[in-house]
Amino acid sequence: MDEFDKTGIGYDARECLQLREQSFGLFDGLTPEELSQAYPSEYEHYLKHRTFEGEFFAPMPSGESRARVCDRVRGIFSTILRDFALQAGDQISDIICVSHGVTIRCAIMEFLHLPWEWCEKEPNPDNCSITTISGAEDRGWQVDRIFDGFAHPEAPAHAPQKQRELGHVTA
Repeated sequence: MDEFDKTGIGYDARECLQLREQSFGLFDGLTPEELSQAYPSEYEHYLKHRTFEGEFFAPMPSGESRARVCDRVRGIFSTILRDFALQAGDQISDIICVSHGVTIRCAIMEFLHLPWEWCEKEPNPDNCSITTISGAEDRGWQVDRIFDGFAHPEAPAHAPQKQRELGHVTA
């Protein structure tokens, strides 16, 4: 934030719990093999739900589904719009949101009113990538990835962490 101070650009930094990453609950950090051994009935229930309704709607035990992440992300839009209205004299023109892969995908999907299938097909952005949404209601919106970011260096493609970054529970 020191760089903003140097420029004279006004800002208001806030933490927003609704923009946290998806909770993988009991499944966090475990491989599919470990899941089936540690939580056999929960894992079977999850797989059944995923098979019938799709991964987007399947909640993880003590965690959440992508649909639930989208619900909570959508809830923050009213706060953003209210804050814009309250600060109209200060001419807020930009919002910078720092968050996680699934949460970013959900924010784009909800803001642009895209179908849930878009969120399923769209991969998580790499670490530190920068995506912009620009435009206006009357002109339409445009999404641009202006910096691709960095691939996660520690995790091989088959590792549980890499699978979480891709937004999947199983390989």
